[in-house]
Amino acid sequence: MPVKHSPAKPDRRHFKPDSDGWKIGCILLAAVVLMVPAWLASPLIRDSFWIDFVWADQFSAELRDGNLYPRWMPESHDGLGAPIFYFYPPLAFYLSGLISLAGVSTYWSVIGAFGVAMAGSGVAMYWWLKRWTRRPLVGALLFMAAPYHIVDFYNRGALAEYCAFGLLPLVAIAVRRAARTGRFGMLALVYTALIMTHLPAALIVSLFFIAPYALFLAAKDRQAFKPLLLGGLFGLGMASIYLLPMMMLQKHVAIDAITMRPDLVAANWSLLTPQHWPNRAGIQLMAWLCGGSLFAAATLLLFRRDIWAISAIAYCIIILGLVPGLWSLPLVEKVQFPWRMLMLAEFAVVTAFARARINILPLTVAVLPMLMFSLLILKPGAVAAPQALDHYAARHPDVIEYLPRGAPFSDNGYSDWALDLAARHHSEQRRGDDQIGTAFYFPAWNVTCDGRAVATRADPATKLLRWRGTNCSARIGLTPAEWLGLALSLLFSSLLIALAKAGNQSLGQSGLRLPRLLVIGR
Repeated sequence: MPVKHSPAKPDRRHFKPDSDGWKIGCILLAAVVLMVPAWLASPLIRDSFWIDFVWADQFSAELRDGNLYPRWMPESHDGLGAPIFYFYPPLAFYLSGLISLAGVSTYWSVIGAFGVAMAGSGVAMYWWLKRWTRRPLVGALLFMAAPYHIVDFYNRGALAEYCAFGLLPLVAIAVRRAARTGRFGMLALVYTALIMTHLPAALIVSLFFIAPYALFLAAKDRQAFKPLLLGGLFGLGMASIYLLPMMMLQKHVAIDAITMRPDLVAANWSLLTPQHWPNRAGIQLMAWLCGGSLFAAATLLLFRRDIWAISAIAYCIIILGLVPGLWSLPLVEKVQFPWRMLMLAEFAVVTAFARARINILPLTVAVLPMLMFSLLILKPGAVAAPQALDHYAARHPDVIEYLPRGAPFSDNGYSDWALDLAARHHSEQRRGDDQIGTAFYFPAWNVTCDGRAVATRADPATKLLRWRGTNCSARIGLTPAEWLGLALSLLFSSLLIALAKAGNQSLGQSGLRLPRLLVIGR
C-alpha cells in the first residue's frame, strides 16, 4: 500500500523572527513624539517656514494641474511669478506636494513632509548602522534627536536641507556598497536625489564626506575607485535635468543678491573674525551645537581611537572657521552657512557612538550635553496667529534672489517693490507699440501674436514681460537649457537601466560588477 506522507512541520528551532519590524516601529514612534510640539503650536512662520509655505502652495497646485515638473511659480510676488525651481532643487516639494494631493492643507503638508523626513532619517541611519555596529537602533534614535536635527526643523524650517538629513546615511551606505561590491547603481541614484534635494548640502557632503570617504576606501582597495567614480558621474548626469538650467539661466535673475546679505556669506561666521559676525546669537548657537558634538567625540576618543569620532572633531573645527581661508575658497563659499556641516558632525558622532565598545555610563555622559541642547531647542521658536498664513496665501511674497536681474529689492527677505508693482500693474498695458504683460520676464516665456512667435524682452522700468504685436498669448515653455538637461538625464538613466538589465557581468577586464539598483546593504 502507498505510504502517506504528512506535511513536514516547520523546524522552530531554527526560526528567527525578523527583528527589524519593532525597531522601525520604535523609530516611527520617536518621530511622532519629536513632532508633537509642531502639532500643538501652529502655525510656524519664522525663518524659512514662510518660504516653504509659499513654494509648497504653488508647487502642489501645479502638480494638481498635471505639471509634472513645475519650475515657474505663477503666484509669486502677488501674481508676477518667479522662476523658483529653475534654480532651487525640487524633491522636498514633491514630498509636500504628494501629501497635499491626498487632501491635506498646504501648511500641514509642509509639516507632514518634515515628519516623513524625520522618520526617514531615522530609518536610513538604522540601515547604515545595522550589522556592523553595537547599537544601531539607539544610534538611529540619537541621530533623529541630535541638536542640529532639531534646530533645522524648529528654528530654521529648512525643509529641503532637513530632507537631505535623511539621504546622508543612504549616501554612506551607497559609497560603502560601491567600494565593496563594485555596484554603483545605488550611489548614482542616491547622489542624484541629494543634488535634487538641497544643493548646498550636496556640495558639503560631496567635498567633506563622499570625497574623503571614497579616497579612504579606494586606498584600501584600488578596484573600488572605478565604481565610486562612475557612481558620482552617473549621479551628476542624471541630475542634469535640474543642474543645467540652474547653471545656464542664472544670468537672468538677481542671484548676486545672496552675497549682499552678510549672514549669507560663509566666511563671516568664523570665530576668528568677530568683526564680520552677522549676529552674535547665531554665532553662540553654532558654538554651543559644535560644543556638544566636540564633547561627545572627545569623550568617545578617551576610550577608543575611532576614525568617526576624529572626523566629528575635524568637522567642528571647520564649522567654527578655525581653518583660515577655507570658507572663502571657490565652491566652498557657496554653502552660505558653515553650520550646515553640523549634519556631518552629528552623523559622525552617532556612528562613533554606535560603534563604541564601552559601557552605558561613559556612553551616556558622552551624549548627554547633546541631548540637553535638543530638549532646550525642542519647541517652536516663534509662532503666529492662524490668520498669519492668510497674507502668504493671498499674495505669495517671495525671495529676492529670483527676481529679474536688475530689479530693486529690499533686505527684509522678500521684495516689497515687487508686491507694490503687482498692486499697481494688475492688467496688461501698452507702451508705444509694445505690450507689457502681468508677469516678470524670463526666457522661458513663449509669446505668439496672430499665430506666430514674437521676440520678448524685459521692460526696463518694471522688468515685466514685453513684446510687440496684437492678438497675443503667452505661455511658459521649455528653454534650450531644459531640453539639454532632460536629454542628458534620460541618456544617463537609460544607460544605467541598460547596465542593470545586463545583469552582474563584468565591464571588459576591469572586474567591475554592474549595479543591482534596489538593494540597500553592506
